[in-house]
Amino acid sequence: SVSADGLGLSNVGPFTGSGDQMFYHTGDILVANGGSLSSSEEIMLAGYTLIEDGGSFTASEDIINLGYLEVSSTATFGSSLDDLILSGNSYTIIDNTSTTADDIYIDHTDAQLCGAGTVEIGNGGPNPIINWFNPGTSRFDQICDGFEITCNTNCTGGSSGTGSGGFSSGITGPGGVGNSNDNSLWLRADAGTSTTTNGNPVSGWNDQSGNSNDASQATSAKQPLYQASVINGLPAIQFDDASGATVADEMLVIDNDNLDNTDGLTIFTVIRPTNLDGDERTMISKRVAVGSNQSYSMFFYTGNRLYIDVVSNNDRFSSSSSFSNSTNYISTLLYDGTLAAAQKSKIYIEESLDQTSTESSSSIPNYASDLTIGSINANDGRPFGGYIAELTIYRRALTTVERIIVNNYLSAKYNISLTANDVYTMDNTVNGDYDFEVAGIGQASDGSNHNDALGSGVLRMWDPNDLDNGEFLMWGHDNTAFNSTTTGDVDGSIIQERLSRVWGVSENSGDVGTVSISFDFSAVGNPLGSNLRLLIDRDGDGFADNDVTPVEGSVSNGIAVFSNVNLQDGDLITLGNTDASIPLPIELLEFEVFQEGENVIAKWTTVSELNNDFFTLERSTDGHNWVPINEIDGAGTTNQMKSYQTIDDQPMRGLTYYRLKQTDFDGQFSYSDVKMIEIEFIDAIKIYPNPSNGIFNVSGVDSDEIIFSVYNILGQQVPFSINEDQGIQLDVSNEPAGVYIIKVKDGNFTKTMQVIRN
Repeated sequence: SVSADGLGLSNVGPFTGSGDQMFYHTGDILVANGGSLSSSEEIMLAGYTLIEDGGSFTASEDIINLGYLEVSSTATFGSSLDDLILSGNSYTIIDNTSTTADDIYIDHTDAQLCGAGTVEIGNGGPNPIINWFNPGTSRFDQICDGFEITCNTNCTGGSSGTGSGGFSSGITGPGGVGNSNDNSLWLRADAGTSTTTNGNPVSGWNDQSGNSNDASQATSAKQPLYQASVINGLPAIQFDDASGATVADEMLVIDNDNLDNTDGLTIFTVIRPTNLDGDERTMISKRVAVGSNQSYSMFFYTGNRLYIDVVSNNDRFSSSSSFSNSTNYISTLLYDGTLAAAQKSKIYIEESLDQTSTESSSSIPNYASDLTIGSINANDGRPFGGYIAELTIYRRALTTVERIIVNNYLSAKYNISLTANDVYTMDNTVNGDYDFEVAGIGQASDGSNHNDALGSGVLRMWDPNDLDNGEFLMWGHDNTAFNSTTTGDVDGSIIQERLSRVWGVSENSGDVGTVSISFDFSAVGNPLGSNLRLLIDRDGDGFADNDVTPVEGSVSNGIAVFSNVNLQDGDLITLGNTDASIPLPIELLEFEVFQEGENVIAKWTTVSELNNDFFTLERSTDGHNWVPINEIDGAGTTNQMKSYQTIDDQPMRGLTYYRLKQTDFDGQFSYSDVKMIEIEFIDAIKIYPNPSNGIFNVSGVDSDEIIFSVYNILGQQVPFSINEDQGIQLDVSNEPAGVYIIKVKDGNFTKTMQVIRN
């Protein structure tokens, strides 16, 4: 029993009733499907509280949330609740539409109320109200955009309405910043490319943001090349500068409104230029032509400086620094439409502010122009020569703390040193090079904070209880295979196995306090539950002596959660298991697809399997709608490495996506990463009738780039005509009777067929 005021926290209370004694729970609460929890006392929650679909959590007194409270869409919550009070650095995520309360209090400026649901106030006494304490004014930016608070009875109070703030729970964008709502484009050369063969042309580059803003190039002469190891051993896409060629390499992202925003924009690029010479060399551009229907462009120009066009050429400004060929760079464009007219745009290079604009325009228009990567647009040229490893667009101006976190993620991944705000140190070789899937939380010197991050990995941290200016907590892993080990540094008497993958933790400029930590196993299997432990190695001996007591957690929907964990700078963390007879879930060691003749071969390997009933190979032509191709039996439960293979003997021509669905005996399932392949085949092309009077019909052609040529028996090329009024017809009727060879070229494939002209 403790009062909110009695906690002595600077960002909790005083508010109405904050001096009352109440039940105080610091750990986790899971109300599962069919479960129920009720309270007739005031209750204060500081851990992770999840009410699953079908679960019920009711109270007749106040609920005060200081932690992370999540209400699923079909859960029951607060049917007779007095006041819902949100305080501290809390997140309250309500996805159901039947939540009721008397009043809502929002205490201090960090508490957020978000979700896809609604809360109806007024189920108690008269004059229901949303009441803000401690800043003393109404702050609808603490209630997320689209979240509604309604009132149907006793509605004479005040401050009800729809929120205007943003929501950042478990965010999956670069570095754990942003999600599909605001991270509109995320192109990574290490994911989503149509080929992973070194030196091969790239026809498709799949957007990782979740918005399906995929980049593509159908014209083979304009396709850039996939290069397997360019920046820090990672792949990049190579764009030529059209030297000695008639066209430049470029890729297009078809216009989508979510690529623009009149209120703000942030763009990150990781590049290595190779053709800077003072001419215009464009990385990305969203405009129809120079000075026409343009939203923004980033390009190099006079003095090899980075130039930015925002809205029009009149708003052009450039970096103060020059760029050099064969050098790796992280460059950032940030446009903030809320700032003074002459200071809306900024250029950052390796996180250092390089230049601030003096533009005259007030906003970025949403022009209906495609985004071009590698040149100004499809007709204007100005080609970029060099490598692009990563390109990210946010449709808003990131805050200072968010920009710092994204740049630290890119710096660690590509080994490009930052010249300012380098807050992640576990990417240094001396600290072990934990460079992969880096994410972070923190609070910048200007007070902007970021309390929740997941990124592209499985490890999420959120809800720091003592976050101050300048403090950051960041993490990344060593890229070890995501499987278990029972050898070496596992303390067999307590922890019988652990994950091979290890995460390094960097805590910068102070202690952020305790955090909640979760591991998302939904893509790789089901975590164990009571025999699962969070392991922390603080003395550097590799988890051999459990110098920090292993932390117990809770498991729900494939996610293991550990609350109130106080990490330190330099800690190494992983997951352990107290019972090796029930092994940790293991992801695929590898999964690959490739074309072999007219078929597509899928191969994959598992290190071990747990209750694995079968695999299903699935195919898609758009990355969204999937059809099953083949089903392959699994091995049940085994600790032995197993290899699998299956064939798609009726593949689709062009860009095609494949994934594996793994199904357990109890019906639970998970998916592999998606693989993309450009499929080309030519055997379907037929020529008939044969013999003929010189008019030959062609069937099986579904490409605009097929090239025909005709040769006589001496190997001499002969003239012919093509008639496309009724399909495709080749006409050699002006040639003498005899045997002819028709050669059909489709990209890299060539097929020759012998025909007879009567």
